[in-house]
Amino acid sequence: MTLRFKAGDTFDFAGEVRDDVTGLVFNLTGYTIVAKVRPQSAWATPLSLTASVVDGPLGLIRLQQTAATTANWPSGQAAIDLRFTSPGGEVTTTTTQYIEIGAAVSG
Repeated sequence: MTLRFKAGDTFDFAGEVRDDVTGLVFNLTGYTIVAKVRPQSAWATPLSLTASVVDGPLGLIRLQQTAATTANWPSGQAAIDLRFTSPGGEVTTTTTQYIEIGAAVSG
């Protein structure tokens, strides 16, 4: 599934993280998250999202960025990657998800 988003809008999405193999909710208690948006151009600099665990046992996370920041995001397809670090230091990266960034609406 590709998420659609307009540059210049507030980016604010929440959802649950599930294990790719079992489909079960991934318990994120004590985990930290780094979230990056990578525009389709191989030369583009990855864009950061503010990522937080909303409810660890339920695997709920929230990804955010301000409208002022997303106004500068390039149009086109981009990949979203999430990297989780457990309290013990184990690193897990999610399957890449995709977003279609539409041009900002002026005015």
